[in-house]
Amino acid sequence: MKHRDAQMTIKQVGTMTFLVEGSMTILHKGDGTGFEVDMPSLMSIIRGVLVWCDDLLDDDTKNDLAPSEQLRKLLTSVGESIALDIESDETE
Repeated sequence: MKHRDAQMTIKQVGTMTFLVEGSMTILHKGDGTGFEVDMPSLMSIIRGVLVWCDDLLDDDTKNDLAPSEQLRKLLTSVGESIALDIESDETE
């Protein structure tokens, strides 16, 4: 897959994450315990990861960064995505 195709797919998937509502229960196979996951919050995290992936494909020179710097960039992208979702919730 070419970079341009990958970036187009990332954008399409990111757009679709805005359409997911509700919640989901995740169960542990072994003991049956579970917990509730708020889907809009989970999708916010996924959008942050997709932004980071898009950024990696956008400029090959960024791949020379140390793993700790890439992790910082990933966490920053996810944090910004969550912050934007919280901000949009407050304005509604």
